[in-house]
Amino acid sequence: MFMIIRHKVADFAEWKRIFDEHAGEREAFGSKGGILFQDSADPNEAFVLLEWSDPARAREFIAAKGKQTMEPALLHAHADVYYLNEVERFDDSQNQSKDQSKVAS
Repeated sequence: MFMIIRHKVADFAEWKRIFDEHAGEREAFGSKGGILFQDSADPNEAFVLLEWSDPARAREFIAAKGKQTMEPALLHAHADVYYLNEVERFDDSQNQSKDQSKVAS
């Protein structure tokens, strides 16, 4: 199960420092880690994609710790949180080469 969290922050570097400090808390709730993104047009908009071993524990983390883990002064607004079930993984580069071979024939 995955979770995407969107944060609009006042200072990305400071937010990132605090985010990094909370790795142990995320892990304790079952986070397997993830990927951190910045909006290409606004570096103070952060997106965190986290993988969780247990959906219930992910929700517990947000309910118990999510609001406490980020200093409110660093956020311009509340965080948007989305819980996602993986449907499929794909590789477009593999599909592209198959499509090109069909066009060439």
